[in-house]
Amino acid sequence: MTGEPITAAPEPVPRGRRRIAFGALLVLAAVAGVRLATLPETADEGPGKLLLAMATALTCAIWCSLDARVLGKRAPPVLLAMVFLVLPIALPIYFLWSRGWRGILFGIAFAAVFLCAMCAAGFVADFLVESRS
Repeated sequence: MTGEPITAAPEPVPRGRRRIAFGALLVLAAVAGVRLATLPETADEGPGKLLLAMATALTCAIWCSLDARVLGKRAPPVLLAMVFLVLPIALPIYFLWSRGWRGILFGIAFAAVFLCAMCAAGFVADFLVESRS
């Protein structure tokens, strides 16, 4: 088999792309928070929830790919597919793979920022909805 080995480091990607992907994740977290705060519990199921979950998983897989390239690593396609399909299980695995044991702390911080964006947007949306009533 000819060509470069699979372990070769990919071309570096500008850090700005990773920041854009992370910003998109924060926007999706905010949308999820607004959705949870404003929709009645009976409307919790449906295509909106599925689309939001798929968009979040896809954006997270894109962020992982860009993050690995910034770190000078090549993310295995199987890992990226796992991030898309089983996000809560594969994302901690990605953090451990990409950063070693420091990945646990990074993952906790990543989740905290995501949840803070979701809660902040939800609180603002709930406040605005309640102030109109």
